[in-house]
Amino acid sequence: MELSSAGPVLFYDAGCSVCRRFIEFVVRADRGGPLRIAALRGSRAELLRASHADVMAVNSAIWVPVSGAPLNQSDAILAALEYLGGRWRWLARAGRLVPRGLRDVAYRSFAGHRNWFGRWGIAALGPDATARVLEEPPTSRSSDGPG
Repeated sequence: MELSSAGPVLFYDAGCSVCRRFIEFVVRADRGGPLRIAALRGSRAELLRASHADVMAVNSAIWVPVSGAPLNQSDAILAALEYLGGRWRWLARAGRLVPRGLRDVAYRSFAGHRNWFGRWGIAALGPDATARVLEEPPTSRSSDGPG
């Protein structure tokens, strides 16, 4: 599956207000780069999970770099910050000083309670972020039958 040949892809939980807010932040900081966005609940995510078992149960963030294996949990967030460069790269490097196991425990704890923060989130992605969302590929299911 050639997801990232034109640039990295950040999969996110489209039903999560905190996730949408992070996507908006990354798009604003990226300033028109090749980063693309895809929902975790879609056929692209299903294809990704079929080819990478290590992201099978991930429900909040997956970073697919131009080359290399997909990253998830805290590594996905840190990779996105690293990609942005500047001060965000330094923040990502500082975050990597914390052992992955500890980072991922903190990440899963936050992700498991992210609905608590929903009232401070955003209702939908803005036009700049929406323009980067990858369209869903057509499915093999027939759309003219009962569903």
